[in-house]
Amino acid sequence: MKIGEALKEERLRLGLSIRKMAQGIIDPTFYSRVERENRNIGAEALVKILFVHEINIEEFFEKIKDTYAPSEIIEKVALEDNICLAFNNHDVVKMRQYMQAVNQLDDEVLKLRVIVGIAYLENKIEHLSPEIVNRIYSELDENDELSRNINAIRLFTNVMPVLSDEQLNYLMNMLLTGASRIKDKTEKYDERIAITCTVAGKEK
Repeated sequence: MKIGEALKEERLRLGLSIRKMAQGIIDPTFYSRVERENRNIGAEALVKILFVHEINIEEFFEKIKDTYAPSEIIEKVALEDNICLAFNNHDVVKMRQYMQAVNQLDDEVLKLRVIVGIAYLENKIEHLSPEIVNRIYSELDENDELSRNINAIRLFTNVMPVLSDEQLNYLMNMLLTGASRIKDKTEKYDERIAITCTVAGKEK
């Protein structure tokens, strides 16, 4: 989906006219051409429109990512989706296959997620080496935006059984403090935080 299509979809959802959607930000005639894909809208104007009308930015960009994101990003997102599917289907063989692809990426959190995921499926989560556990804790501790990194949150949730009470409480406090400051949360995000809290409660 292109930006113009996504904006039109949001405008219709909000029940706004073209003039109301563009009011105070850009010329309505110009905006109308943006919706028809006859003009390109600047990043500043686009963000202002999304903020003024309280349009969820994460969901908006999710709609247009396949059109504008670089092919490497699209491939990585597809890989992450496949990893989640394999994990949910308890398919260790595919998880190990995807591990080979993940090792080619510069993404330590994703690598650790797959390692932990495989251990979890094989009921060996508590047998992770101290080296791996320390790498995980260090990665999460150094992640200033833990609350905004869904992969890091998933990793944290899966590795809770091998964290000390002190480590668990520290990271949980970091996560919840950061999450409380996010104003534009999605339903999916709230569900992820709720799952993490539930798992943390069982570990205490």
